Amino acid sequence: EQEASEKGSFTLYYATEDGQGLVKTTRVIHYSSADSKETVVLKYLSKTPPDDINAKAVLSTETKVISATTADGICYVKLDSSFLSKSMNLSTTTAVYAIVNSLTSLDGISKVEIQIDSSGNALVDADTASGLYEADESLVVQ
Repeated sequence: EQEASEKGSFTLYYATEDGQGLVKTTRVIHYSSADSKETVVLKYLSKTPPDDINAKAVLSTETKVISATTADGICYVKLDSSFLSKSMNLSTTTAVYAIVNSLTSLDGISKVEIQIDSSGNALVDADTASGLYEADESLVVQ
């Protein structure tokens, strides 16, 4: 018995080779109808981007996505603590905005909250006192 399959166009943001900026790409992805679009986006951010773009994944293959749910225009993402490891050689800002920009490109999502499992707290930086992130195209390299 085959799983029902969906096909969709997704805007994904990967890290530049130096890990300091973002590369925007659009991909047509076939995925299981059992997976939410949020989960599909996060899964693809841990995969090596296609050869035609000079970029790298922003999530380690070791990073586990515990949950990704959307309510009232906010996507709540819960990742395990391996997300904070520096093994990917990119800034936390780059990784956060690759996730945020990719998820907010989906219909119905305007903000993203990222929680790290071990702390239970939202990941907050100096720019977002609330812990809610909005898309930021300023990191995108042309």
